[in-house]
Amino acid sequence: MDNQPKQIDTVEGWVSFASSLVFEINNPLSAVRGFAELAQAGLHPEHPVAGHVKQIVLLSERISRIMQALGAQVRAANE
Repeated sequence: MDNQPKQIDTVEGWVSFASSLVFEINNPLSAVRGFAELAQAGLHPEHPVAGHVKQIVLLSERISRIMQALGAQVRAANE
């Protein structure tokens, strides 16, 4: 079928895929983290959603670190 994903069968293909993945995740993640940080700054610590917003910030930081590590591996593979 034409809409089946293509199989990645080369190292270069995986590197290209990983590079695209980092880019596609980092862009929206930066927006989510930025909005969460703005919300966090405007909330009183006792506000009912303050804990949820804090979790969004913490988890977006975690995903960002994972993407940075993957990006470093991609750069190393391209050298």
